[in-house]
Amino acid sequence: GGRGCGRALRVLARGQRLPGEGPSGYSIDERRQLHQWQLWLFLEHAAEAQQHLLSESERRLCCDAMHDTRVRVSALQRSVSAALAAIRFGFEEEYVKPRTGHSLDLALPSS
Repeated sequence: GGRGCGRALRVLARGQRLPGEGPSGYSIDERRQLHQWQLWLFLEHAAEAQQHLLSESERRLCCDAMHDTRVRVSALQRSVSAALAAIRFGFEEEYVKPRTGHSLDLALPSS
């Protein structure tokens, strides 16, 4: 990555804003990391998270990076998927959670 996501996380953790253009100047991988950190912060520390959250447009940019990720399904995942399908109908591979943008290898979305 170009500008260092670790540095960005340290800046945000101190309650400061990102310098310059913010996440738009970061690589896709760095934006994915920022998105994951923002989710962790929001879901695990909601009460004190507000001061560290990116703006709505910056969060959207980082979330979009998660959605744009190309998925690689391994032979092991295919094998596990086949075994689960033999036990129970309804598993979906690479299910994307609408709220977070995370892709789950296998999920029962109706559960």
